[in-house]
Amino acid sequence: MCDEQKSSAALGRLEKTFYNHGLGHTQTISDLCFASAEGDFIFDTDGKQYVDFNGALNLPFGHDWSGVRTILEQPLSLNAVSYATRERLELCETLKRLFPHYTAFQFYSAGTEANEGAIRYAIAITGKDGFMSFQGSYHGRTRATVSLCNMKTYNGTRLPGYFRVPFPASPEGAEIALAELDRLAQSESACGGIFIEPVQGKTVIVPPEGFLHRLKKEICEKYGLLLIADEYLTSMRTGVFSFSIAQGVEPDIITIGKCLGNGIPFAVLLCHEKHAEQVWRVKGSTTFGGNPLACKVASVNLGRIQTENLLSRTTDVLQTAFFEEAKVLSDCRMVTGVRGIGALLGIELVDKPTCLAIGRRCLAEGILVSCIGQVIRITPSFTISEELFRENVRKICRRVLVEAACHG
Repeated sequence: MCDEQKSSAALGRLEKTFYNHGLGHTQTISDLCFASAEGDFIFDTDGKQYVDFNGALNLPFGHDWSGVRTILEQPLSLNAVSYATRERLELCETLKRLFPHYTAFQFYSAGTEANEGAIRYAIAITGKDGFMSFQGSYHGRTRATVSLCNMKTYNGTRLPGYFRVPFPASPEGAEIALAELDRLAQSESACGGIFIEPVQGKTVIVPPEGFLHRLKKEICEKYGLLLIADEYLTSMRTGVFSFSIAQGVEPDIITIGKCLGNGIPFAVLLCHEKHAEQVWRVKGSTTFGGNPLACKVASVNLGRIQTENLLSRTTDVLQTAFFEEAKVLSDCRMVTGVRGIGALLGIELVDKPTCLAIGRRCLAEGILVSCIGQVIRITPSFTISEELFRENVRKICRRVLVEAACHG
């Protein structure tokens, strides 16, 4: 039984005896248990305050639930998935304005579900059930989506017809990736499409300029392969609704959603209108996806993001502030790279143990970050004040890395 007299660390350890946590998050580097949150702050059960640069990955407004609370206080006349509702129609109309060349929307509760839907759409369009993807990507944890990712032995073997190539972090890397994709496209006739995170979300890798154009033209169009963009994490967080489309490339299929719900589960599958005839027969199957409550929340959140110009703020304010504060890391021997776009930011360190140690130092300073591989990932809310953001990025860069670590 949960003992309210136990410390935050004791409660966190107790939960670990029951709950199998995901990787890269606060429970990887600590045993804390949290009690409440407000705005950009979260509080553990001991009352200690932290700035949240970790859980805000899914929270464009941080821990501000005022919009959701307002919706919850207005009872819905219907809360079922199986019927047409005004709430779902209104969200569809909004998405059509944002993605004018896309249709056949399907709503789900998670990105994995949406990516499974994308696989079904791609098979319906091409008649092929093989796919290519990129090393270091993350597309989900179902049998098919995990085959697109880095697989561990305990996940089994990759499904037949699923192949991966290195994700390019440089112009030289782009040449290697394109050459390998070209080779696979010639030799593996059962492949129907290429899955890609236009910006890799786990370790914040932005491909070199022009890569998406070349991928579309030199590989997809040349060999009749679909381009499937998993933008579930990066949509909006990179400062645009679709990084691919902002680069002038229209994928055949897109998945988005992590920032749509601000904590309410939501995911969207969108298909380019040129494939509409082939995919209308592919019916979605979801228990809760697209329920009226979730659709209403997503519509309200999209309205706020647009009204307050929060996407441009991620690049104009947060991205700018991050790189300005991170200049002090140029001579830090344990830092091998600083990168990011919008509100998806990362500091790459020399190895994974160093990353975990730095994550714990950040925790001691009252800052929650993600530790993924050897990258400290920083994902603030879109609404965090510039002053608070700079102050805590400065702590990470100067007090944690430069003063305590690099010169320690």
